[in-house]
Amino acid sequence: MESDYIIDFERVNELTSTVYDSEPSENVPFGKYVYHVSRKIIKDYLEIYNSRESRRLDNKKVLEAIETLHYNGILISKSDIRDGKIKEVLDEN
Repeated sequence: MESDYIIDFERVNELTSTVYDSEPSENVPFGKYVYHVSRKIIKDYLEIYNSRESRRLDNKKVLEAIETLHYNGILISKSDIRDGKIKEVLDEN
């Protein structure tokens, strides 16, 4: 189950970052971030996916998390990688 998908952390950062987040500075040593609803939802879904429950595919909550993360490009399947490589080859010609 766990090896069926790869987590795209760049995509996670893209979806959970806002223009109001800041880098650490002298005034704010740890940086700051604005509460973002999608950040919380994605965090919750990733926790479900990484939990022990994810080993049981009959769990509706796990299936929903996998489907949502895959749809949003956070989980990448082996077939997605293959399709991307095929598209690159076809686009070169």
